[in-house]
Amino acid sequence: MVRETETMSTAMLHLHFGALCHPIAKQLKDQKVTMNVGVRGSVRIWQEDADAITRLAVRQLLPESAARAARKKLLKRIIRGIESNQGSKG
Repeated sequence: MVRETETMSTAMLHLHFGALCHPIAKQLKDQKVTMNVGVRGSVRIWQEDADAITRLAVRQLLPESAARAARKKLLKRIIRGIESNQGSKG
């Protein structure tokens, strides 16, 4: 399990990535992130990306340093997606 933390414009977002972690949707809900239509539509893709990173890392097809960099990049993409949809209704 890997914990990644990044600052959003309004708060700190903490996500855990790995085979034994809760799904991204549950983690966002637990942190009271607004799950409007735009965010809900993206969560499935973000989860698939996180699962792919984990799968490659567990199978040792992706070095841990590359997996860590990919998780950080995914977290930044999640934050951009959340922030760009905060003004949307849903």
